Amino acid sequence: MRPPTVSVCIPAYRSEAYIAACVQSVLDQTFTDFELIIIDDASPDRTYDVIRGFTDPRVRASQQSTNVGPSANWNAVLAAATGRYIKLLPGDDTLHPPAWRARWLP
Repeated sequence: MRPPTVSVCIPAYRSEAYIAACVQSVLDQTFTDFELIIIDDASPDRTYDVIRGFTDPRVRASQQSTNVGPSANWNAVLAAATGRYIKLLPGDDTLHPPAWRARWLP
């Protein structure tokens, strides 16, 4: 299987109130050749429970066993990416369709 064109990487921490809208904004994009990688940094709230509620096969979610801090979590989500291009998206942000459909994409 070939890698996706774009890896959307979401490092999350204490994002329970925002993460569902963030993930849904990615899934609602008109460009569909992407993987969505989300790593929760051992949030004390329900961030990871919300993430696990998404069943789209493009979503890959995991959780740090202990809090590693923002830099290490951002590096972890980037290291998991397999796409040709990377879009880094904070867990409390959203994309507006078709926000990242650029001229250089097929």
